[in-house]
Amino acid sequence: MRRPAFTLAEMVATLAILALTLLIVTPKAIGSYRRWEEQRFYKQLTQEWQQTIARSRSTGLRSEVVFSTGRPQDVQFYYESAEVGVTTKHVLLVPPAIDMQNREGNRYRIERDGFVRPGTVWFDNPATGKRTFLKIQMGGAIKYVEGYIPAGAPCRR
Repeated sequence: MRRPAFTLAEMVATLAILALTLLIVTPKAIGSYRRWEEQRFYKQLTQEWQQTIARSRSTGLRSEVVFSTGRPQDVQFYYESAEVGVTTKHVLLVPPAIDMQNREGNRYRIERDGFVRPGTVWFDNPATGKRTFLKIQMGGAIKYVEGYIPAGAPCRR
């Protein structure tokens, strides 16, 4: 008496359909995750920057923001304390898909009144060809300007 079962051909066809589906869906899912990760980084950077400016203005103590372009890339926020010699540090990691560059110096000192020297830091995403400029303004405000990586521009990847 034969029991009903799947034949080898049916199993191979099912596995082929499953593999094809994964082949189509996986790159889109990875791309969506990287875009989400990039957007989250910019939002966190904006929030941390605004908190640092507000903290300097309200406490009357200086702060410093360091854009570290080494490996791993990160943004470091240093806060002075009312106690002498005590500094608090907060680190925000740059997502691996983004290449951060800065020619104007990587340290930005935020004075007691929130003043900071103007500058520009840019973030290249080689996968999308997008370049995002972070424009630091004298009053402490920041804004993002999006563009595209010029053809032949050096990328550290």
